Amino acid sequence: MSVVRSWRALLVGLQVRCQMSQAEFVPFSTFIDTTFWAELNRRKLHEWRLDETPRYMSGSFSLVETVGECCWLSLGHESFQQSDANVCNGQLLLFNTLENFKGLDRKALLRREAQKVWDLIVSGEWLYHPDRLTTFIFTVFADLKKYQYYYWNCFPTLCFPSQIKQECGRSCGQCQIVGPVCAIRPYLCFIAKVVSINVDGKPLHYYDKERAHVFLLYSDGQCVPLHKIVEVSDPTEMKVVYADPSPVRGRAGWPLRNLVAAVAYSKPSWNSCSFISLREGNHLEEFKISWEQANVNDFPPTVGWERTHEGKMVPQFADMRKQFDPKKLMEQSVGLNLSLIKWRLVPEMRLERYSSLSGMTAPSKIYVLIKKIGAPFCTCGELQMAVDKGWEGIVICCTEATDLLGRARRKTDTS
Repeated sequence: MSVVRSWRALLVGLQVRCQMSQAEFVPFSTFIDTTFWAELNRRKLHEWRLDETPRYMSGSFSLVETVGECCWLSLGHESFQQSDANVCNGQLLLFNTLENFKGLDRKALLRREAQKVWDLIVSGEWLYHPDRLTTFIFTVFADLKKYQYYYWNCFPTLCFPSQIKQECGRSCGQCQIVGPVCAIRPYLCFIAKVVSINVDGKPLHYYDKERAHVFLLYSDGQCVPLHKIVEVSDPTEMKVVYADPSPVRGRAGWPLRNLVAAVAYSKPSWNSCSFISLREGNHLEEFKISWEQANVNDFPPTVGWERTHEGKMVPQFADMRKQFDPKKLMEQSVGLNLSLIKWRLVPEMRLERYSSLSGMTAPSKIYVLIKKIGAPFCTCGELQMAVDKGWEGIVICCTEATDLLGRARRKTDTS
């Protein structure tokens, strides 16, 4: 009985502590498709050349459940085109040298871009263009000769207001409410309860119809544009719905940070507001966020540079030689063709034994597959002619070439 009382006392204490805790947000992480680098190479060579002017680009995120514990921002070949579907607008800063990339004043760049977000809030423009609250600056150096890329992405974020807290462990209304993982052991995290309640798909239907990243949901289930918030005096009358790419249950995605800053600035008399995380399949979560009123005249602190998967604040590196280097691609193609020929003619041959050979023996016949020669076999003279013309290939030297050729022909005749 004493053990039971101890556990009950511990759970009660944890429930009290869990009622209001520091809000946690799932950060963005950049996923770069191979097609993005291919399009970057093409535009750099044929259009931009040495011009380092910042250029428009966009990233996409998904509202469906994804793998991992971060909000994925995907970049592909379509990132250089205008789009409206689940888009995060941003800028591309492409540097000509690695020295310029490393010498960039990243603190000044972050502050300058965050100032644009702050001006968007102060002017009230965010009420009509809430998607502009979430933006990014993709800085990159592309070594087109080696097909290597150094990049670092930044998501300008305002640390406003101060002392943002999140309520957990309570349920109400139409949607489920999930709190953050509190400072307790994983096996005690069930205190932050999840209650799934049907909302008849109204928020998701409104999102698909209006393509609105942020809108309001009244207590009667009516969805209205975001700018109607200026007519609301009591925050309990409505909830702010936003498109959330977070895959983590109970934790809001990174886009909520600047949205909270915008609501807190536009409604200085409020110290709390409810936000609904909009995800596919009616997987809605409601977060009640509270904050302390702060001085709105001062420009707030900022954060935003992306961390690596190890949690380090350093640029990331991508080596794409296997995907773009013509020599590497040729080697892969030749290796595939040799394997196909081997399967039909000499299945027992171990190609890996000959791939590293660089010399030829004069008396032996040379079996070689050259990209621009139709026949897979040629003599030493034909090989020398191919090399003189600049054709590349994988040379296989066989000391018993005559026997190998005879075996290959016999297998071909019998098949």
